[in-house]
Amino acid sequence: MQTIDEIRRRNLSALVQLAGSVQKVADAIGRSHSQISQIRTSAKNSATGKPRAMGDATARALEKAFHLERGWMDNVHSGEGVEDGQVLFRKLDLEAAAGHGRFVDALIQVDSVRIGKDIAERIQRHAGVALTSLALITVAGDSMEPTLRNGDIVVVDYSARNVDRDGVYVFTLGDSTFVKRLQKLPQSIKVMSDNKAYDSWEITPQEDDLLVHGRVVWVWGGREV
Repeated sequence: MQTIDEIRRRNLSALVQLAGSVQKVADAIGRSHSQISQIRTSAKNSATGKPRAMGDATARALEKAFHLERGWMDNVHSGEGVEDGQVLFRKLDLEAAAGHGRFVDALIQVDSVRIGKDIAERIQRHAGVALTSLALITVAGDSMEPTLRNGDIVVVDYSARNVDRDGVYVFTLGDSTFVKRLQKLPQSIKVMSDNKAYDSWEITPQEDDLLVHGRVVWVWGGREV
């Protein structure tokens, strides 16, 4: 049975693989390259002579920085990272409603999908973010046709938590979750459907119940957004 230190080191290595370097992981949580590298390689602490371990604060900081559920660093994830020419993408339990909205009460990982490394890297280059910031979500509804169809699996940049550029976003407003095209206006955000049968509407960025989950960057099957 693996110890918590061994599990955290393995998960740290997976994050380094997906982020692209030790430095990128270190930068994400405001630590030095040497701190992360020493934890990853079990370097001995000069004061105690024991291998350097990852503390709870660092584990939680990594989860927050890479948009992972709390406790992710403490659990075994079979096949995480890059392995045998494939990359493991998280699939989240959020059936984004491309229509009038669908009730959602949680964002949890329900599955993992293996993707060829060449395709994953192509998606990453298009998105311009680390692989750890990408997740898969299934679309429900027809309001975004022909761009997105009912049942499409989309790749979401989970690090895009604000509408700082125009694009297709997954967001929750009140008790409903949507995937819509958002346009940033001076005082509001315009919500648009690519299917012209649906009307557009506006929301204010300051609305307390507005939660942006991420920006859609790819549609499964090779379609860019």
